[in-house]
Amino acid sequence: MFTKTLSPESATGIGSYAIKHFRYEFSGAYGSPELDQTRVLIENIALSEDKKAVDLTTAPLVNDRVYSITANGVRSTPAELLLHATGVYTLKTIPIG
Repeated sequence: MFTKTLSPESATGIGSYAIKHFRYEFSGAYGSPELDQTRVLIENIALSEDKKAVDLTTAPLVNDRVYSITANGVRSTPAELLLHATGVYTLKTIPIG
C-alpha cells in the first residue's frame, strides 16, 4: 500500500522491483552475515484500481527466510521517488491452504 497514486508504467514494470531472500545463522555469538542470498523472480504485477497498491506474484516463498523488497523504480504520478524504497520482513511459516 502506498500513500500516493502510482504511475502505472513504473508500478507495473518488473524492472522497478528487486526481491531477494536470505537467512541468518543463529548462534551464541552476536550477528551473522546474510547467508544463502537468493533472487526471487517476479511472475506478475497487478496494480489496484485506486493505483495505491501493488500485488506482486512471485516464485514460491520459503519458510524461515528474511525477504527484502526494493522498489527503486516505482514513482508517484507526479514522478516522485519513494521516501523509503526497501522493506524487509521475516517469513517464519507459510500457512497451509
